[in-house]
Formats: sequence, C-alpha cells, structure tokens
Amino acid sequence: MKKGVKKGLKISGIVIAVLLIAIILIPIIFKGKILKIVQQEASNSMNAVVEFKDLNISIISTFPNLGVELEMLNIIGKDTFANDTLVKFDAFKVGLNLKSVMSGNEIDVRTISLVNPKINAKVLQNGKANWDIAPTDSTSADEPADTTQTDGGESKPYKVKLKKFEIKNAEITFDDRSSDVYAHIKGWNFELKGDLAEDITDIEIETGIELLTVISENVKYLNEANLKFDSELSADLVNSKYTFKNNIFKINDLVLGFDGFVQMPDSNIVMDIKFNATETQFKSVLSMIPAAYAKDLDGVKTAGKFAFNGYAKGTFNAVNMPAFGIDLSVSESRFQYPDLPGSVENINIDLKVDAQEGSGDDMKINLSKAHLEMMGNPLDAKLIANMSAADIDLDGMLKGKINLASLKDIVPMEEQMSGTVTSDVVYKGKLSDIEAERYEAFQAQGLLSIENFLMKSADMPDVKILKTILNFSPQYIQLQQFDANIGKSDLHLQGRIDNFIAYALRNDMLKGSFEFQSNNLDLNELAGGEAETTTETESTEQTTSESSGAVEIPKNLDVVLNTDLKKVLYDNLDITNMLGKVSLHGGIAELNNLVFNLLDGKMQMSGKYDSNDLSKPKAEFAMMVQGLDIPKTYQAFVSIQKLAPVAEKSVGKISANLTMTTLLDKEMMPVFNTLNSIGSISSDNIGIKENKLFNFLATATKSDEFKNPTMKNVKADFEIKNGILELKPTDLNLSKTKITVGGTQDLDMNMDFDLAMTMPATMALNLIPDVPGFDKPDHVEISADIVGSNLDPQVKNFRTNVTDGVKEAVTEKVEEVVEEVKEDVKAKAKQLLDDAQKKADAVLAAAKKAGDKLIAEAEKQGNELVKKANNPIAKKAAEETKKKMVKEAKEKSADMQKKAKAEADKIIKEAQAKADAL
Repeated sequence: MKKGVKKGLKISGIVIAVLLIAIILIPIIFKGKILKIVQQEASNSMNAVVEFKDLNISIISTFPNLGVELEMLNIIGKDTFANDTLVKFDAFKVGLNLKSVMSGNEIDVRTISLVNPKINAKVLQNGKANWDIAPTDSTSADEPADTTQTDGGESKPYKVKLKKFEIKNAEITFDDRSSDVYAHIKGWNFELKGDLAEDITDIEIETGIELLTVISENVKYLNEANLKFDSELSADLVNSKYTFKNNIFKINDLVLGFDGFVQMPDSNIVMDIKFNATETQFKSVLSMIPAAYAKDLDGVKTAGKFAFNGYAKGTFNAVNMPAFGIDLSVSESRFQYPDLPGSVENINIDLKVDAQEGSGDDMKINLSKAHLEMMGNPLDAKLIANMSAADIDLDGMLKGKINLASLKDIVPMEEQMSGTVTSDVVYKGKLSDIEAERYEAFQAQGLLSIENFLMKSADMPDVKILKTILNFSPQYIQLQQFDANIGKSDLHLQGRIDNFIAYALRNDMLKGSFEFQSNNLDLNELAGGEAETTTETESTEQTTSESSGAVEIPKNLDVVLNTDLKKVLYDNLDITNMLGKVSLHGGIAELNNLVFNLLDGKMQMSGKYDSNDLSKPKAEFAMMVQGLDIPKTYQAFVSIQKLAPVAEKSVGKISANLTMTTLLDKEMMPVFNTLNSIGSISSDNIGIKENKLFNFLATATKSDEFKNPTMKNVKADFEIKNGILELKPTDLNLSKTKITVGGTQDLDMNMDFDLAMTMPATMALNLIPDVPGFDKPDHVEISADIVGSNLDPQVKNFRTNVTDGVKEAVTEKVEEVVEEVKEDVKAKAKQLLDDAQKKADAVLAAAKKAGDKLIAEAEKQGNELVKKANNPIAKKAAEETKKKMVKEAKEKSADMQKKAKAEADKIIKEAQAKADAL
C-alpha cells in the first residue's frame, strides 16, 4: 500500500513537473509562431503601418487559454494620412484556445481586451477617411478573409469563439470635416460577456462614457455629458436577432428603459423597439438642453413633471426608414438658478411626432402647446405639420415679448445683453400653394422686431442693433429696416427674402435681394470677433475648422447685395467708395463691376470665387486699375512680392488691365503653380532705387544715368502660365539710353531675360576700349543675358553690333567691371561689418564698465557698513548685507551685459543683412 502511494505521488510529481515545464516552455516555443501570425495578419489585413513594442505570451494567468499581448500597439496611416496615428493601445490582449494553437489547424479566439486605446478618426473635406485602410486586392468578396499562414505556405483559418470582449478607458476623437461634426469621448469602458460560439446565447453589455462632447457647425450640443448603457440581450446568432431583456440607457439625468428586438439578417436592419423615461422629474429634461444654450445645471431648483416615450418599428436600409415616433409632455414646470432672482415659470409642452415606414417623407409633427413665462413675459408657440413627399401642410404661430436685459436675472451669462425682441407671427396653409404662387391660399402675416439691442462680450466687439423690423407675408419676408453697429463698423440693410418656407422645410433655394450700406466696415475686427472653437483641455477639443480657412458659399443661396460702402478696412488695405453688386449663387460668389478706391488709385473688378470644391477653391477675375502707388501695392499683395520684388524699392504709380485665374490655398492665397494671367501694366513715370542690375550698369558705363533711374511712358505686356512669368519685350527709355528687356521668370524667381541697349558711343567707350581700325559710330547696340535670381540678377554674354574683336574687348571689359563691382561690394560690405563690430564692441565695453562700476560701488558701500559696525553681531549683519549688495550688483551687471550682448548681436546681424544685399 505504501509502495503504491509512493508510486502515485512520484507519478503525480512528474506530471506536475511536466505541466510546470510546459507552462514555462509553451510561451517560448510558440512565441515565434504567434509573432509570425500577428505580423502576417497585420500586413495582410490593412493598408497601414503597424508597430508594437513587444509581444508577450503567457499561460499561467490565462490558463487554460494562451494569453497573447501586444504592448504599445500603434496603427499609423499611409499616403494622405502618413504619420497620422489612427489607433494607439497601451496593450492589445487576446486569449487563444491553447489546443488550437498547438494543433495549428484552426486558431480559436476566446477573449479580446483593449487597454487604454486612443482612436483618432478623421474625415477630410473630400470625404476621405483615415480608417479606410483595407488593402486593395483582387480577392473575391465570397472568399473567407480570416486566414493564417503555416510555414508550408498553406492558408489556415482562425475563428472567433468569444466569451468576453472589453475596452478599458478608451479615448476617441472623431473629426468629420466633410459634415462639420466633431466628437470627443473620454473614459469609455465597455464589457461584453457571453458565449458567442453558441447559436443561441445570452449576452451582457455594460458600458459607460465619462465625458462626451459633440459639436456640429460650431454649436456644442453635448458638453462633457455622462452616458451609461447596461443591457441583457438574448442573441440568436444564426439569425442575427438580438432581443432586449433588462436594459437601461442614461445620458446625464435622463434615464430610458426600452425593450424589443433588432435583427440583421442581411444588409437590412429590422427592428421593433419601444422606450420610455423611467425618471419623470423636469430636471432630467433640462440636462438634455444643448450645452451651447445652457450653463451648468448643478444646484438649479426645478419643479414639475414630464413624460417621454417612443418607438421605432420596421426595416432600415439605404432607401427605407422604419416607422418611429416620440411623445413628450412637460406640465406645470419651472426652473431657477441658485443666487439669481429670476425664474422661468409655467413651462408646458405637448409634442407628438409620428413617421410612417418608407422614404421618411411621411411625418406628422404636432407641437400643440409650447408655453413659458420669463420674468412675467409670456412666450407661446405652436407648430402642426403634416408632411409627405407630395406636400407639407402647416399651422403655426409664435407670439411673445422678451426683455433681454432680464435674462441675466434668469440664467448665468458672461455676455451683457439688453433690448427688446417682439414677435407676433401666424402662418397656415400648404407649401404647394406657395410653390404654385397661390399666395392668397396661404396665410402668413405678422412681424418680428428687435429694438435697442446691445450685447457685450469679451470674445467679440460690442454689437448694437438700433432697430430691426421683419414683416412676414406668404410671398416673402420684408426686411424693412436693419441698423446696427458692430464694434467700429456700421451696417444698414434693406431688402426681401423669398422662398423662405421651402428653404426652412426642404432646404430649397433661399433667394434674397438687399441694399447694403456702410460708412465704415472694419472686416479685420469683424473677422477677429468671430467665435472660434478653442481647446479647452489639451486632449478634449480642437478647432473644428482647422483644416481650411477657405470660405464656403452655401449652394442653396441666391442672394444679391447692392453695395455702397464708404470705407472698408481689409487686412492692410484701406478701401473707399466701394460700389457694385455682389451675388451668391450655387456655391459661387460673383463680383459684378465692383468699383472702389485703394492704394491712392482706383480699381474696377469683376469675377467670381468658386467654393464648390473646398479642397481646391478657385478665383477668376478681370480687373482694371488706375494710378496705384507702387510701394503700397508691393506691401499689400503677396503676388507682387513673389513675381516682381523690384517693386519694393520703386516709386511712382501704375495702371493695369489684366485677367487672372488661380486656385487658392487654405489661407485664401494664390497657389502660384496654378496662377494664370494675361495683361499689361503701364506707368507715366517709374523711379527705380538701389537696383543691383542698374547699379552694375552705372559702374560699367561710368554713367550716373543708370543710378536710381527714372523712366517715362512705360508699358509692359505680360503673361503668366502656371506661375511662370513671361515678360514681352518692353522698352525702357532713359534720357540717353534705350533699353529693351523681355524673357521669363520661374516659380523660384530664376530669371532668363534678354537685355538690349542702344547708348551713345561716348558712354559705350567705357565698355568698348580703343580698338585699331574701329570707326566709332554715334550709337552702339549692346546685348546681354540677364540670369540668376530676381533678388540677385547677373548680366552675362555681352554682345555688340560691331566687329568680333570689339566683342571680345567688350567681354574683357565687362569682366573687369564685374570684378571691380565685386571688389567694390566687398569693400563696402567689409566697411559695414567693421563699423558694426566697432559699435557692438563699444556697446559691450560700456555695459561691462557700467557693471564693474555697480559692483565696485556695492563693495564700497558694504565696506563702509562693516567699518561702522561697533560690535560682533552688527559686524556679522553688515557683512551679510555687503554680500547681498554685491550679489545683487553682480546680477544687475550680468543682466546689463546680457542685454548688451543681444544689442551687439542685433547690430552685427543688421549689418550682415545690409552687406548681403549689396
């Protein structure tokens, strides 16, 4: 018996030892195999760069499954989204059936865990999404995609038999620039439990989001909202049918319970769901007010009840909507913020919405009652709409008076507001009557007025609306009066808006015509006053329009502005007496014979800006300018700085007649390699100062005629093709010399111009030495090439109309002049730098001297304090005071020398810049 026990214990020990060894060795043995599988699957399954720090394999903590963990997993985009991290995990954990891994026939996935994932989802304005990373190949859609590779190259399937899927502390950013929607999720935890290997199983879902922010078109609908969803599902995985059992959905204080089922047998989604609010306190409704319109509701006093329920039943697919409905009732409710005297009383709302299954066009909206009172001022509204694909039948009203100054006593406000808004509008009839111009069959009348409106905000200029009156009729809204001041700008509008009902209900074309007048319009201040979506926390929000500064013209606008603007400030341009027509239609802004004064001259412009493709907005203009000041024009326009830098140091006035087309970048500036233009520029008188080309000619000919020359009656024809400038042969007449220049300049400002000069022989003799047998004419024709950069032109390949010997002599002479000019420039540059160094040394010496004096004075005063001390304690205190005084003096001295060093460096730098410009 004892022998058998010993044998049994021995065998058990061996088994345990073997198991322990297996537990230790299996992760090591299979790590390479699994790593190969992971790498293969990652490269095969997505068009992205997959990186991870390490692959960990364990069996002890996950027994009987094999645990596989990828540490610091990153998925990074390619091409358009190169270096853009789509997904980042601290850890990606998978539990695999150990037996399936060992056999290699089929990899069986049991658990998946995502730890601290960060997901950055983007959609560009052209609709391209960064998560679209599926590889493009010729694999049939019917072939199974889930395969692994064995060492022999045979494809082996893997399958999912999940029992648990979890996400821990996820952070997700969704930025859809094509639809202007931004969302941020922080602290998302998700856990799914169930046996997904069974055909019919129970699934438990627990999920919660700590902070959810949603912004659409710059309106913040949710601001750090809290969500929770707990559900028990009965899942028929064969038929893809999921039946809700015990379920709770909570957003802020609104708690919904629901039951029913969702089935997804194919591309259709079949549903039959009912939901209702389990909490009936009015505060639950307030918690759902978009964050843009409500402040923090903590501590708000509320009273009243509400009921909320609804349903969704039918099939959902690309062409069909299920039937759905909601029923909301608020009765005898009120709310009041703490520490504020005012309240909103007698809130009563009855709203029913029912939509039939189908296209989504058949819907009934019945807002039979909407009433509230603010500081004793009642506001009532009603809207009954029976909508179908054929017609829309309306019956509604809006009546009330709001004293805006009293709002600060009702809700917390950062802005200061005052003024009165009065509304008394009723409407009833069918949209078809409006479309058929049977206006007598549609009732629409009343007015909306705003008087003495004032809003002050730290984020924008003060807004004052002196008076606005809108009169309503079935045909149009008449803007009888609009007088406003925004900061330094005054705005005055009159006109009418047509088709407003169809625009509001069907997003049809909105038409309008206005007379727009202003005595002072500061566009810089108005643009700076626009509210921007800024980062509240480093990880939470970002500007939703960061991708592009291109201005979008809504496609469903057909609006004409007849402008009369006395003064307009835009960027660094002062524009006066602007008259003309601006039209907005189909995503395009058109300027029709717009005339205005700027840069000491006058401009007439027609053309258009096309925003239909915001990734490539296009401008197309024809303009005629008269008498523009050259230096001011250079400072105002980037295109002049790029194409004609000679204008920086030129004086005079120019006129031009040209056409231009170009794409615009995100800063609304020309994309130069798409710039095309043709036209001419003329001037009665142009003075050119400190130009390298003319300075060279002045030195070469020893004639002051070329130094800072003035040219009269200049006319230059040009053409720009894809940013490359071609200057047609242009005559420049000096007092004694005629110059003709023409050629091309590329995007890098590299020049290739032909230069021809006809000058008196007496002047040319400085270029042409006395050659035996040369009969000197009255005038000599000299040609050359202008090459190099527009900032550093070089004159080469001189040619004359006389003998070859003279040509060679001219070349030699020119080379001598070039060397003379170079030596002269070097000498001037050296003198500039030497003088600057002397000034810099003097500044440093003065600072050191002043600092040494401070230190010496501190030591002197300290020594006197020590000397006057008449006891050991006083002497010790005096010595400490002396140390402090000397230390402060040394610190001041060091600061003085630091500032002096900066000033000295500045002097040297400025001198170097001047020397480089010679």
